[in-house]
Amino acid sequence: MNRSILMLPLMVMAITCTRKTQSAAAQGEKLIEMDKSPCFGLCPVYRLTVYRDGLMKMDAKQNMKISGLHTLQLNKADIASLRSKLEKMGLEKYQEEYREPVADAPSTELRYYIDGKPKRIFTNFIFPAPLQKITEELDQWAMGENWAKWIDPRIKKEFILLLEEGVPLSNILQKFSEQDMMPVRRLDPATRQYWLVTCLVMPGEEKSLMEQLRKDAEIREVQENRTLEERQ
Repeated sequence: MNRSILMLPLMVMAITCTRKTQSAAAQGEKLIEMDKSPCFGLCPVYRLTVYRDGLMKMDAKQNMKISGLHTLQLNKADIASLRSKLEKMGLEKYQEEYREPVADAPSTELRYYIDGKPKRIFTNFIFPAPLQKITEELDQWAMGENWAKWIDPRIKKEFILLLEEGVPLSNILQKFSEQDMMPVRRLDPATRQYWLVTCLVMPGEEKSLMEQLRKDAEIREVQENRTLEERQ
């Protein structure tokens, strides 16, 4: 009797771990991702990830009808069509960057996954026509309906950054896009080097993110803004 009671928590833990493993496996391999960056206006800001099995995950960040993480399942015809288009385009032949002398325009970054490794293609304005057509198709899905809310376990942290002279904030936002770094406000209008930003981080991983920020060659100083905790 007592032995059965002792075994029960172990059984519950095993079931829980199995469910988590199944959930992670069900997500599948990434096919393509698209990041739309902030601008000094009302540009939609989001990350859209499309998996090979047709699952789409979107993190709607700013200036959108929805906010936060959402998911949507493409039907078989739509995902097959997208995969065919991407394979025929040969994205591996494109340059990694397409930059134009345009100020404060939203940037777009595509990451196409070939054998699990991302091929990155970035523009601060407009892609060549075939790439632009794909981004517009992805954008239509991002702006569509029927997205289902997904609960994000990460917590928001604020950091004060002093950038090295001449380094634009866009460089840092791009590097830390996985942590959903977003600008809050510029703290020093004269130099544009002092910024207050937010990041999303898993509980317990705050120190690891702080170390990444401190080791970045384009960041001179960094400190956590603990006043955010006081406001929450």
